[in-house]
Amino acid sequence: MQIENIAVLVPDNDNANLGTAVGGVLLAKSLRENGAGRSVLADKNGRLIAGNKTLERAIAEGITEVIIVPSDGTKLVVVQRTDVDLDSRRGRELALADNKVSELNLSFDDDVVRRQAEAFNIDLPDWGFTQEQINDFSGKNREVDIDSLEELMELKFKVSKDDYFNFTERLNDVCNREKVATIEDALRFLLSFYEDRAA
Repeated sequence: MQIENIAVLVPDNDNANLGTAVGGVLLAKSLRENGAGRSVLADKNGRLIAGNKTLERAIAEGITEVIIVPSDGTKLVVVQRTDVDLDSRRGRELALADNKVSELNLSFDDDVVRRQAEAFNIDLPDWGFTQEQINDFSGKNREVDIDSLEELMELKFKVSKDDYFNFTERLNDVCNREKVATIEDALRFLLSFYEDRAA
């Protein structure tokens, strides 16, 4: 076991998880309020296999050091938080946050999943992917009725990592203030607000 600078870890440049805005905000909140819980997984070269979104947020939240635990996979690595009791608010909040962030911060990049499955001969049904998901990855479900294009439009733009974090936190603020349920609804609210001002 050794302590290293967090910079020794290299993010996966072909990560199949795009993450989500709301999942990212909640992950940052959990790291900020409760500290690190779950570990990340790196290969023998320090490239991340799992935990890319956690690494991004940890760096953004100012975490600078990592504990490296060498393993060949034959033993379960346990992260023991010596400052937390499970039956306390912090302990139970960490448990809930871990499960909820895992659920909300997953958004597969169809092209990456398809390409990796083909390149490495990965049987996707063996890992719980449904036939409908596999069809999505392969493009078989991408026929679009031209009359419904307006409903399917996506807003895409590139921003710096800091701007992205600030943007998603602002959207989360809008969700809370305007009592809207999702980040997407918050975005719609903001777009309609600016459309009204432009009219």
